[in-house]
Amino acid sequence: TMNVYPNPFRGDVKVDFETNLFDSQVEAYLEIFNINGSLISKTNSKVFLSQGNIASQLTWDGLTNSGSAVPPGVYLISVRASNGNSETVKASRMIKVK
Repeated sequence: TMNVYPNPFRGDVKVDFETNLFDSQVEAYLEIFNINGSLISKTNSKVFLSQGNIASQLTWDGLTNSGSAVPPGVYLISVRASNGNSETVKASRMIKVK
């Protein structure tokens, strides 16, 4: 599962997620796409010990890779988690408001 909040958002966004990569070290990061499908931001990866259905959390600061705030609109956020042998990808829609 994946939970994005707050949604709608104004600043930072938190993403709680679970993987099916049990009892392994998992590297995860977020990718944010605009409505046209262009990648506008990618977070630094973070390493977790995956324990299955226990949620891990990543945060996005609401900024593009160039450091500017994203304008109001609809965005797609995906979390990618990999243990080196297998990868899990989950995505959700989010809305930025003024």
